[in-house]
Amino acid sequence: MKILTQLEEGRKRLNKEVAAQLEKEKAASLIEAKEKEGVMRCLSQEREQQGREEMSRIEEENMM
Repeated sequence: MKILTQLEEGRKRLNKEVAAQLEKEKAASLIEAKEKEGVMRCLSQEREQQGREEMSRIEEENMM
């Protein structure tokens, strides 16, 4: 009976540890996704700015 109790306690402890690790990984994944989203948004804005600058240069060249 003592062995069964120890096994059950061990399973419960293991389940708690696994759940805690999964939560940590989930939080880390969310942070990583938000960072990637921010980088992608920044790159997109940079490309838009470059496009506007290129269009301005072309317009200026055409006016000359």
